[in-house]
Amino acid sequence: MIININKPRTWTSFDVVSYMRKKLNTKHIGHAGTLDPLATGVLLILTDADTKKQTEFMEQRKEYISEVVLGAFSETYDMEQIPILSANIPSMTEVQEKVGSILESFIGEQDQTAPAYSAKKVNGKVLYKEARHGRMEGIALPVKHITIFDIQNLGVYETSVVTDKGAVLLPTIKIKITCSSGTYIRSLAVDIAKAFGTEGVMFSLVRTAIGDYRLENAQSIEG
Repeated sequence: MIININKPRTWTSFDVVSYMRKKLNTKHIGHAGTLDPLATGVLLILTDADTKKQTEFMEQRKEYISEVVLGAFSETYDMEQIPILSANIPSMTEVQEKVGSILESFIGEQDQTAPAYSAKKVNGKVLYKEARHGRMEGIALPVKHITIFDIQNLGVYETSVVTDKGAVLLPTIKIKITCSSGTYIRSLAVDIAKAFGTEGVMFSLVRTAIGDYRLENAQSIEG
C-alpha cells in the first residue's frame, strides 16, 4: 500500500511509521521523505512490496508552504530553539519592496548547504546527533545540488516571535515552494534572509505535495 498521511506537528517521521506499523500489523513498512518534527503535511507511508518504490517517490518534486521570519536566528534554523534577535531587522516597507526580486533570484539550479541539525550523515555520523552534543568541529556540512522550480510570495506581514529578548514583532514572508528532492526549506529560509541583509528562521512548514499526492487527500492520524 501507499498511504498519504498528514504528519502531525511534533511527531517525527519515525513516529508515524511506528504508529502505522502497529495499526497495519506489518513489519515491511517505511516512508518516502523525512519531515522535521515541527513540520506538518504529506508523508507517504509505503508497505510490503511498495517499500521498493521508496527511491522513486523520494525523487519526485515536493511542494511546501512556509513562513520565513526575518530578523532572528537559531542554530536549528527553525523554532526548535528560541531564536536570537538580530541587530539588523529590515523594515516592512523594505521587505515589501524587495520580496519579489529576491524570491525570483532563488528560482533555478543551485548548491545548498544542509543544516547542522539534519538527518544527513557525514562519515557515518548523523549530523543532528553530533550538533546536539557539540561535536561539529571538523565536520564539513554537505552541499547538494538542488532545483527550485517555483517560489511564490503568499503574503508579507508581522509575526509575534518569542526571542531571547522576549516577544518581538518581526517581518514575515509566507512562501510556496516547488522544489527537487533533497531541498532543505530551513536552509532556504536562512538564505532568503541573507539576501535581505539579515538573519532568518523558518517559522512554520507544511509539505503540501509529493508528486501527485496532495495534502487535501491526506489521512489524519491524530485522535
